Amino acid sequence: MIFKNNLVFLQQTKQRKVANGPTCGGIFRLAPQAEINDGLLDLCWIKKTSRFRIFRFIPKGIKGTHLNLPEVRKNSDGRLPRVLSLVISSLDKQPLPCQADGEILLSETEYRISILSEALKVLVP
Repeated sequence: MIFKNNLVFLQQTKQRKVANGPTCGGIFRLAPQAEINDGLLDLCWIKKTSRFRIFRFIPKGIKGTHLNLPEVRKNSDGRLPRVLSLVISSLDKQPLPCQADGEILLSETEYRISILSEALKVLVP
């Protein structure tokens, strides 16, 4: 379940990626249009599909060319949905597996995700 701007979207998914930047896991470009300084989260939702189709998705996910696949939820302009914050809930109350940048987190039935805009100050030489 996705809450976006007080709207609720119900969708079974195979994979969910909430991104602040374009890459994850070092090589995957699952949100190729994401910008780390825009204050928005890009949502890459892969609809429930067969394992065979998931294997087809992997090389495209590495290159960032997966947005044209029908399993990827997109806006009418072809971009991934973008939000300020969201809540992901399990419809059947079963814990959802989760990881943050490759680190496995404790499975929960609900996740509340948001951005703290400009919260991290970075010095660049």
